[in-house]
Amino acid sequence: MARRGLGVEVGVVCESRQDLSDKWARAKGVDGCLVTDIVDQEWGMTDFRILTPQGYYLRVTTPIRA
Repeated sequence: MARRGLGVEVGVVCESRQDLSDKWARAKGVDGCLVTDIVDQEWGMTDFRILTPQGYYLRVTTPIRA
């Protein structure tokens, strides 16, 4: 991703991995947004990021794994 919006990250927590996958598929269909792949993070969450044309940076994630 080329740039981030004013250094602010907004996080959206999904109910499950399937919910995250569904939201990722929908985000990929939005014109003008850059969407990363889904990543299993080392700190126990799975997420992807969206950069909007206006520069907003959104992180869509699952809850931390126990």
